[in-house]
Amino acid sequence: MCGIAGYVGPKNAVEVVFEQLKRLEYRGYDSAGIAYLNGGDISVLKKAGKLSELGRLIDERTPVSSLAIGHSRWATHGGPTDLNAHPHFDRYEQVSVIHNGIFENYLELKESLTSQGHVFQSETDTEVAAHVVGEEYSKGVPLEEAVRLAIRRLRGAYALVVVSKREPNKIVAARNASPIILGLAEGEGLLASDIPALLPHTRQIAVLEDDRIAVVTTEGPRILDIDAEISIREPVTPGDGLGSVLAVIDIKGEDLGLLIGRRGDTLIALQYLVNLFLSRRYPGKGAITIDVEHYRHRNEERIIALAQRMADRVRETGSPITLEPMSAAERRLVHITFAEDPELETNSIGEGENRKVVISLRS
Repeated sequence: MCGIAGYVGPKNAVEVVFEQLKRLEYRGYDSAGIAYLNGGDISVLKKAGKLSELGRLIDERTPVSSLAIGHSRWATHGGPTDLNAHPHFDRYEQVSVIHNGIFENYLELKESLTSQGHVFQSETDTEVAAHVVGEEYSKGVPLEEAVRLAIRRLRGAYALVVVSKREPNKIVAARNASPIILGLAEGEGLLASDIPALLPHTRQIAVLEDDRIAVVTTEGPRILDIDAEISIREPVTPGDGLGSVLAVIDIKGEDLGLLIGRRGDTLIALQYLVNLFLSRRYPGKGAITIDVEHYRHRNEERIIALAQRMADRVRETGSPITLEPMSAAERRLVHITFAEDPELETNSIGEGENRKVVISLRS
């Protein structure tokens, strides 16, 4: 039951984050720490024991900063020591990381990184994650891209929060099964592992969903959830909208099921909204088709194959067959498939979502 806190804005971020951690004490912990921007570097204060131990360190150093992240840890990998307390640095001390949850493959990653010369200061899986993020970040990509690449290599349930001395106005968070709550406040960016830590600053919150990355700045959170390649081509098949659209936008990438939805419902809605915008912004220019991971092409093949099997049965029995309810685009495919068939005809019946195609012998 660890606690996560983060703040960027005009207030003293160290004080804000420490107060956030105090509001998360009920979650249980055995060490705590804070990483904060300190000039051109990141400084870390952390201590095993109660928050009062960390509070004494803060009182001694009196740090002032515009950005900080904090963590209260319940020991899992490694005992409750100062070294095992979060936050942790990467190999180059360019990023600092806090983390709730467990990285299941941290030992194999640690072994691989050690063979490459990485040296670890703690026994934690979190420090391994920090080194993975740092390795990606050293390629010169933005922090959020480094986090995105890193979590592809990390396996487990986690809430991961990262800051960098190279990008001093940004906190990046990633979630998979472990909660992260974002606070919405004018001129401030906030996050925490639970709502009470945010309430003194804002009543407007948003829950970061699984498999999402949030970029938190003073302008508010920005959510990244799609890793995709987008291309434009001419329509080729009826499923593309051949003869009725100007172009097809193909979206390709990993884990894009969210854009497709159940039976393509989300994809249909997305295409409708895009075409609605285009028709109002550029009236008379024509419509487009949007396809995700060749869903429309695969669905076109499925619909045509199904319709042809049913058509063969109609020819054998002489009796009409009613297909399952279909979207307008799917019904159009069936009608086009048999438009020039000398034996068969198709008609649509029903209303709304229950509209279906009937295949029958020509009368």
